[in-house]
Amino acid sequence: MSDTYNVQIIRTHEEFSYIAKQWDHKLSQYDEKALHLTSDYISAIWLADNGALDPYIIIIYKDDDIVAFTALDKSRYDYRFMSIKAALPLDYLRYGRSDAVVFDEKAAPLLYDIVKNIGVDIWHLDRFSSQSPFLKYCEDNLSRSEYYPYEDYELAVLNTQMSWEEYLASKSKNFRRTYKRMQESSSSLHAQLYADSNINAEKIIRDICDVNEQSWRNIAGSNFSKDPKRLKFIKNIIQAAAQKEMLVASILYDGDKAVAFTLGIISNGTLYALETGYISEYTEKSAGILSYAILMKHAFDVPMIKACDMDSIRANGGYKKRWATAINQQKGAMILFGGIGSFWIRLGRHISEIKRKIV
Repeated sequence: MSDTYNVQIIRTHEEFSYIAKQWDHKLSQYDEKALHLTSDYISAIWLADNGALDPYIIIIYKDDDIVAFTALDKSRYDYRFMSIKAALPLDYLRYGRSDAVVFDEKAAPLLYDIVKNIGVDIWHLDRFSSQSPFLKYCEDNLSRSEYYPYEDYELAVLNTQMSWEEYLASKSKNFRRTYKRMQESSSSLHAQLYADSNINAEKIIRDICDVNEQSWRNIAGSNFSKDPKRLKFIKNIIQAAAQKEMLVASILYDGDKAVAFTLGIISNGTLYALETGYISEYTEKSAGILSYAILMKHAFDVPMIKACDMDSIRANGGYKKRWATAINQQKGAMILFGGIGSFWIRLGRHISEIKRKIV
């Protein structure tokens, strides 16, 4: 008797809200229980983008059980001066981490076919876990002309199933000396950890926006408080996490003035550092790194937190790797379905390979 699979494609947030609990329950059984796949995170994106997204929430069922799912935005991908029809991570323009969750190996080719038939030339698999079953399916079954791995990423993670004292003892003498100097240099600042049931989400939003207005992010043009969609996303995810008592924020103050922050969200036993920032004039006081350290120390103090994802949204700086206990591997790749977009990427890849050989 052959297996029977059913497919559900969700295009509206209202429809997605109906299956959110089932979605999160199934995600909790997946090895890579990433924050960016939770219904709260997806909803925060969806409600922030005001119609700019063309979302495809694809779910495959075997009987009544979910055996595969993913969240995509049908959009355009710019590659070498050409705009290509693409299936992108729902959060591609913001942070980009993604996955296609597969529990049944027979569902992987079905998921591939479904995405191929929504009218795109490529599927951008950005920052997938190297352990992703769907990624393994692509590597094992797609030809070189169909599958283009283009980049490997390193993600710093922290195992918090020990005491903070044991963790510090495991680090080098130079690391501990640097940490002590960092605490001494910022002794004039007051640290506040927001992590209880009475957390004031609105105050946290105001404080982190105030910091961003005077931070290096503002100088670099990446201040989220000046990007209406991104700011709305931040507000949405903070409020959703606060309601479930999963929000953690470490904020440093100079008197009443917020000068540095790190924002974290607890999801499926992991504390994710979602955003961090500091006012540039407090660089010598190590305010930014100290706010990060306070958040990480909290992860050791809470039994339900088993690990800290030290940067769930951006490439890791060297200091994050120095604090980490492990480095997880992530991969970026493209599935090339066909059309002019796939041809253009294949051509660009071929030209790059020729240039490398010449050099």
